[in-house]
Amino acid sequence: MLILLTIVAIATNMLLVYFLFAAIIESYNKVSQNLKNQKYLARAKILFENQLLFKRDMVFSETRYVLKAQAEKIEEGGRKTEWDDVTTSITSNVKTTVE
Repeated sequence: MLILLTIVAIATNMLLVYFLFAAIIESYNKVSQNLKNQKYLARAKILFENQLLFKRDMVFSETRYVLKAQAEKIEEGGRKTEWDDVTTSITSNVKTTVE
């Protein structure tokens, strides 16, 4: 009788461990699928925003000049701010272009 009880207890424990693994695997698959869906959704949002906000053909169809400003990094302890660097850079570029 003790042997039968031991076999039943072991079989029950194996079955419960199997169900535990199945639940963990199912949760992992759901999280993985949500991650893929979120990546696709983020890419779709970026493409949609770019399509709405930056239509190159319409924006630049009659444009003759395009100015490009790139902000420089601020050094620790420096007096200038990032905006001052940008305005100085644009001003010097425009002056050299005009002259």
